[in-house]
Amino acid sequence: YALNYISTMASAGATPEQLFAGLATQPLYGEVAQECAWIVRDLRVLGHDIMGALARAIDRSPSVKFQDFLQGAVTALSSGGDLKDYFSSKAEQYLLDNRQEQRKFLDSLGVLAEAFVTVVVAAPLFLIVILSVMTTLGGSASDNLLTGYLLIFILIPLAQAGFAWTVKVMTPEA
Repeated sequence: YALNYISTMASAGATPEQLFAGLATQPLYGEVAQECAWIVRDLRVLGHDIMGALARAIDRSPSVKFQDFLQGAVTALSSGGDLKDYFSSKAEQYLLDNRQEQRKFLDSLGVLAEAFVTVVVAAPLFLIVILSVMTTLGGSASDNLLTGYLLIFILIPLAQAGFAWTVKVMTPEA
């Protein structure tokens, strides 16, 4: 989404310094905005040219995607290519990648939801019915009641906590 912002500003004719400075002032973009703030600092405070500031940002950035984006910008600048075209093509590429990641995540979440319904909803109901039938047919009521309490008060909450933890772990960062 930050690349869409950069692409839009580049289409409006902003210079690379203005692009990164504008993005640096947008807290909505999180870490990308902070990385851009470092680029602006290199340009304005340390007096580096745009190529040097981008090279330092490539070395400094922990994000492989951001490094790739900046390396392409350096290549486009050094070869005299059009930054507008580069930024718009990269924005489209990353949006497509994002859609594919979200689709994979939603498919995984769908499978997990089906497992949740089976394990945490249907199975305990089935077991409670079985325990009731066993008690009716002459089983030990105290043992069946203890099993029911164990199921209701310990196993179901643990299963729900396990599913919640699984969803939290597999959720991609924004």
